[in-house]
Amino acid sequence: MSGKNLDELEQLRRSDARYHAVLLASAAIVWIASPEGEFVERQPGWEEYTGQTWAEYQYSKWISAIHPDDRPQVTADWMGAVGSGGPVYQTQGRVWSARHRAWRAFQTRGVPVRDKTGKIIEWVGALTDVQDALDSQEKLLQRERELAESRSAAARLREQLSRLLEANSIGLITTRDDDILEANDAFLRLIGRHRGQFALPISWRKLTPPGYEEADARALVQLLEEGECLPFQKEYIRADGVRVPVLLGAVAFNRKPLECVCFVVDITAQKRAEATLEQARKVAERASEEKTRFLAAASHDLRQPMQALAALIGILAARPHDPDETALVKRADRAMRSMADLLNALLDFSQLDAGVIQPHWECFPAQRLLEAMREEFEIEASEKELQFTVQNCPCWVRSDLALLARMVRNLVSNAVKYTPPGGQVTVVCHREQGRIRLEVRDTGRGIRPEMHDAIFEEFRQIGNPECDDRKGLGLGLSIVRKMAHLLDHPITLRSSPGAGSTFTISVPLAEPVTEQPHSEFFFAGGRRVLLVDDNELVVEVLVSLLADAGNDVVTANSAEQALAIVQSAEAAFDAVISDYRLPTLSGLEVIESVRRRWPAATAIILSGDTFDPRLHVLSNTGVKVLSKPVSRETLAQALESGFLRGDAKSVTP
Repeated sequence: MSGKNLDELEQLRRSDARYHAVLLASAAIVWIASPEGEFVERQPGWEEYTGQTWAEYQYSKWISAIHPDDRPQVTADWMGAVGSGGPVYQTQGRVWSARHRAWRAFQTRGVPVRDKTGKIIEWVGALTDVQDALDSQEKLLQRERELAESRSAAARLREQLSRLLEANSIGLITTRDDDILEANDAFLRLIGRHRGQFALPISWRKLTPPGYEEADARALVQLLEEGECLPFQKEYIRADGVRVPVLLGAVAFNRKPLECVCFVVDITAQKRAEATLEQARKVAERASEEKTRFLAAASHDLRQPMQALAALIGILAARPHDPDETALVKRADRAMRSMADLLNALLDFSQLDAGVIQPHWECFPAQRLLEAMREEFEIEASEKELQFTVQNCPCWVRSDLALLARMVRNLVSNAVKYTPPGGQVTVVCHREQGRIRLEVRDTGRGIRPEMHDAIFEEFRQIGNPECDDRKGLGLGLSIVRKMAHLLDHPITLRSSPGAGSTFTISVPLAEPVTEQPHSEFFFAGGRRVLLVDDNELVVEVLVSLLADAGNDVVTANSAEQALAIVQSAEAAFDAVISDYRLPTLSGLEVIESVRRRWPAATAIILSGDTFDPRLHVLSNTGVKVLSKPVSRETLAQALESGFLRGDAKSVTP
């Protein structure tokens, strides 16, 4: 071989070594493909990057390393370059990286290699991972966006601060320790000064009246520890000596010495508004208290003649009559009960408003309540030609029986009143999640949705435009709502015009317990009773009621007279019945005197006034409190339940 050939061979060797060195030094994946675009030789760089074996990527199977979404475009670009013969093949997409175990963005570029005749003998190209560059570009763009937003926010803040300062409505001051170094015109106006007569610096403590030392000290501690203090209220002294209420907040920009920027807002108008609201609240409370006192006094005074009327009707009902007279007595009894219902509504309302009603919790069968509703309203519903149905319920509930009965009674009463003849009124229970739903349904004309809240307002009757007093005072549903809140028995309403109404009370369930059998009470005679009341008519009819049953009745028209009778009595009293509100002392003093001498005596308080807190604890001492007017049956039951304990024994004081 000649020296020239040896030189050419050495140059080729060096060129090949240089080519391999470039491949190793390059971060790109160099690939060589056939004229048809297939890998016919192993591509070490491709294997290292993608993790594919030669069997997995040879020929045209290299496309499997390209992201499925990018394969159509990469294939189209490749086929276009191969079909046209160049001059350049380039494309981009995402390729699988074994090292990153993720799809990575790439760019590739290839050129054809031709022989002396111009025929393409192979394609040589490089695939470059550009994911890091794209990520860096995205981060740069994000930083540019954040910077733009920060610049925009700063511009808005500058604009807002500029407007704030231009508006000059908020006092701004800068301070160093105790001294005010700078202040805007708004602050100077707030303290009643202007720049011509006010020289800075000045101590803010000199502008602060006594009484704010503790609040100022807390603010200083917050500024030193946290760099800012929460806005708090204080006062500054104006030049004319008037105290100006302000809201002050501060931010520290230096700790030693303590230098701050403070905003000061004049809240005089706010304080005036608060004072006006407080005065209005007190006026409303006084009006509510006066209304409550008026209702209580009116109810008490009206109950006196009502008590006499109830007793007289009871006496008449117990005597034999011909059918016409019996009918008249029944009508009088219904009229008296209607008036009693109105009075009870007033009293319930006033008691609930005053907060003197306290629930007496007990467990009882719901059927007891339902039976009472059936007995009370079936005759009235029948006379109105209504289909009245009360479905049985085996569940027990926990509530105040009297208050819950009052709620249901008011709902049933309304349903009967406002349902036209031929309609239906139904009372039914449903059990769900530890409670029962007591439902009162009617087929009345219904209530518009916008009136659902209004019907629970006091003295509101949307179905009584003619103000028919037989339909009540408009307190029934208000009382129901107040009692529902008191007992925590949620009440809901479903109603719409033409579809009737359904009121639902949610009551907690209780475990059944063994009930004591109920005793039948009757007005027995042969008892010695002390009756104390300052109303002559009430005394007269109650004496007749008790004496007709064969009881020996001793009367007193004052507490003093009753106490004298007790002290001088030689024979024991089996019972004492006393009005609560007597001219000087209350009936409780009479009760206590009788029970000290005869502990077993039955003690009954008759009252139209239940606002005295002592009345609400009497049941625990065995004293029965009956609200006027008291029916013959109620009085008989109270007396007989006491007599069943045994006869009274005389005890010498």
